[in-house]
Amino acid sequence: MRTLALLLVLVAATLASTACPRESLERHRCNDVHTCLEGFQCIAGRCLLDGAEGEGEGEGEGEGEGEGEGEGEGEGEGEGEGEGEGEPPLADDVPGLEGYSVLYRTQVPTSGARFNATGAPYSFDASAAISAPITRVGYFLELVEGGTRSFAYVEVDAFSASPSQLGFPTASSGAFFQQGLADGRVVTNHPGVTAGDGRAGLGVEFWPSNYAPDNDDRSASPASADDARFDFGDGACDGSSGHGSMQIHDVDGGRTIFAINDWGGNSAGNPLEIGIGNQASGEPDWTFSNSAGRYSARTLVVVVDALPDTPPIGAAVDGVPANISAHVAATLTAGYRLVYDLSIPNSASYGTVPYDVDDAALVPPGSFDRIAWYLELQRAAGPLEYLWVSTDAFTMDATRIGVPTTASGGFFQHALGPSDVASNVVDEGTDVDTLNIEFWPTNYGQGNSLPVAGASDAAFDAGDTPSAGTYGGMQVHDAAGGQTLFAYNRWGGGGGTSDLGIGRQPTGNPDWTFAENADQYTVKRLQVLVRERP
Repeated sequence: MRTLALLLVLVAATLASTACPRESLERHRCNDVHTCLEGFQCIAGRCLLDGAEGEGEGEGEGEGEGEGEGEGEGEGEGEGEGEGEGEPPLADDVPGLEGYSVLYRTQVPTSGARFNATGAPYSFDASAAISAPITRVGYFLELVEGGTRSFAYVEVDAFSASPSQLGFPTASSGAFFQQGLADGRVVTNHPGVTAGDGRAGLGVEFWPSNYAPDNDDRSASPASADDARFDFGDGACDGSSGHGSMQIHDVDGGRTIFAINDWGGNSAGNPLEIGIGNQASGEPDWTFSNSAGRYSARTLVVVVDALPDTPPIGAAVDGVPANISAHVAATLTAGYRLVYDLSIPNSASYGTVPYDVDDAALVPPGSFDRIAWYLELQRAAGPLEYLWVSTDAFTMDATRIGVPTTASGGFFQHALGPSDVASNVVDEGTDVDTLNIEFWPTNYGQGNSLPVAGASDAAFDAGDTPSAGTYGGMQVHDAAGGQTLFAYNRWGGGGGTSDLGIGRQPTGNPDWTFAENADQYTVKRLQVLVRERP
């Protein structure tokens, strides 16, 4: 998360006023179409202050200096400090991102992806808070295979004005793009991809559906594509749910820049198909490669030239309730506001969750920077158990941070950023960087699909695989510590008593799946809070 924080701070510093159009930004990209405003001049494709020397040209255009420094620093930081599952060193690898902010980030799973049904489980999603016009979009894919790290970044004129259509092109997003791309910029350390600025001859193949190698039925498919191979020009695709393709190509060079396929849910049991450059054998665009398991890291970041909105939270939203203040230090709860309060029933079949307090409508997208969950449980003959866990916001939409129903669109499976834990059941800590989240309204299996280090393929625990159905899971784990922090399961529609617990279940599945124990508690209260952005 340190890299994202650095990038967002840099963005915020550059955008002193959100009222300023993108063309006014110093060192922003410019050309005959995207001009600079008064006080700036376009020098070597960048907006520089009048009278400025060409220093920016040397840094931004210097292929050797920019790429060498980015690769060296990024590799050292990722390996030496273990950022992980990882936050790729985007700002180090790709110079000239001043004025850009992260729209999406995702840790691509190895298998089990059903994004057409569930939406993509982004580990960061700013789409709800982006209202400024988007004119540029960039895609950064990082893969680590056998200790070798490869990345490709491709930036183009935005092919959609809708933020929701610039991520995974799911059926629900309505994204379907097969066209040429303008004014491309490619930065990479992969030998099979050609870097360069002002690139023409690039193309996009984003769709949620099945597809075929034959390009005869698609006027948008390049004529130079091979009708017998899956490559930069395919056909038989539409907007329906199916295999799924997220690909950008160097059409003129006959090369794939990056591809992520088979995330739609058509064959959710298979590994995803991911690659940079052309696949060495088989289909050039990685279709049917089942390659995701080859990589120890698979991270996609989407950036745009727009800053998320940061409005205030409504004055009617309450602060930290007394029951939380009685157990959690004020240093951990300062600035938090209550969004949801739920008296958990013994059993549930949620369409709409019957919160006792629901102030999500008063929390504008982008108004908060951290999220907290607080759970209290008490058996008739036992003490009150409690847990507070807070973490950096991974969505800017408060309607998605409560119980993750289909209606809310909440679906998250990723490692969390620096987190604080206060509890009388599990180990406490601040800035804990080993937590992960599994929030979904569906069934799930034991397979460790992300994967999560230390999780089992034979037990329901910190690393599971979402599947079709309505069981429902709401869990946060500390995989490194081998414990579940809290779990609330079986509320989605299958009926029966819900599963509920703080800490690791002593017997059975560690994450309380199939525990059917909610009726053992006389107190069971879940509260969800956000910290207002300073």
